[in-house]
Amino acid sequence: MSGVSGIRALVPVKAFSQAKSRLADVLDSDERARLSFWMLERVYGALGAVPAIREVTIIAGDDATGKDLAGLGADVLIQKGDAGLNGALESAMAHMPPSDCAFVMVVAADLALLGRDDVDELVSQAAAGRVLIAQDRQGRGTNALLFSASEPMRFGFGMNSFAVHRENALALGLEPVAVQSAGFGFDIDTPQDLAQLRSVSYAGQCGGGDLPRFLTKERAAHA
Repeated sequence: MSGVSGIRALVPVKAFSQAKSRLADVLDSDERARLSFWMLERVYGALGAVPAIREVTIIAGDDATGKDLAGLGADVLIQKGDAGLNGALESAMAHMPPSDCAFVMVVAADLALLGRDDVDELVSQAAAGRVLIAQDRQGRGTNALLFSASEPMRFGFGMNSFAVHRENALALGLEPVAVQSAGFGFDIDTPQDLAQLRSVSYAGQCGGGDLPRFLTKERAAHA
């Protein structure tokens, strides 16, 4: 990443009290909150291990979640209201203190397998005039964006967000570049995702941390 003076990373996280509702059939609300925190810890650790990432700010959905995050040591910005993910990111970009970081990275908080190597590979491709779009494993969603701070992106997270971000980049005269990696591709939304995470973990491929004990217990109970 020649000539880059640093990256500011933004990690939006939903209020833990509302987290991962699609897992309600297999995890209770407390377990879903604990899973969300565990995944966020892994994302924060992967980002913090990369020297080019000089700032990490977690955008929290409510005060209670922000309080839960105090022990991580990250900067936390509370974004309340009904603006949704895109609105929260736009507001954060508008209200955050000035930074001399040359690039901005937006990373999903539920990337259970994200590691330093995934982040290093994404960072290595950063360049002015380019928007890096890390796809989910289906190729339709966006789990990370990386773009020049002087060429801010219009956010389009939601249904088919990869195509939306690609079109938004082209409309701004920027080059969209699709990035695929195991760590950025694997987000947790459904019971099937959770089952796959367990399989990966039990195969010893979790990449730096065992599953929380309650997930192991839940797996046995639902086997």
